[in-house]
Amino acid sequence: GSEIVIVSIKGITGATGPQGPIGPTGGPTGATGPISPAGGIRWAYTSDGFSTIYAIPGAFSTLNTAYLVTYNGVTQDPANYTITAGSPYSITLSTSPAAGVGIVIVSLNGIQGATGATGPSNVQVGEISYTSALVGNAGVSLASTNFATLEAGKSYLFDVLVWGKTSSSSLDLALAVSAMGQAPTITTHWISTNSRNYRGNTGQRELSFLEE
Repeated sequence: GSEIVIVSIKGITGATGPQGPIGPTGGPTGATGPISPAGGIRWAYTSDGFSTIYAIPGAFSTLNTAYLVTYNGVTQDPANYTITAGSPYSITLSTSPAAGVGIVIVSLNGIQGATGATGPSNVQVGEISYTSALVGNAGVSLASTNFATLEAGKSYLFDVLVWGKTSSSSLDLALAVSAMGQAPTITTHWISTNSRNYRGNTGQRELSFLEE
């Protein structure tokens, strides 16, 4: 008889290749939704005759006096209910009204506003000094000691008060701020005062500068 030969022309499956790189992250986060309108929140329930705990989602105060509760329109004493924090907050009545009684709860404080901006960090108070008194003719200047070491890429706000005494009745002064080692953008605003004061049991003319 005839011999039948069958040959597979498909090669053996190779090993699995390495995993490809992770694809790019999806699009940016959507814009924040609008702020809720001001005013209290109202919750309404119908008593079943035995329940005393009701959810009040959106509430944020645990003061019982921050809520008005009525049974069929009759206002209840805040001493007859308590508020418990949670997700959501809940109100617990001292006793359950009769079945079918309408329970209305209204918050007396408005919806919580957005969190305020973060205040300044690392607030410091210090002193600057001058090596000697400012003397000489017009155009003479005197530099103070350095008073801060700052980091690049950050913004800083300084309030600087400089005052001194003089016996001159026609002395004009100016104040300037400069940096060492770098060239940051410096913006200054300052006011000056010229007055006579009685300091240390001695009357004298004083000049003061407040710079920001």
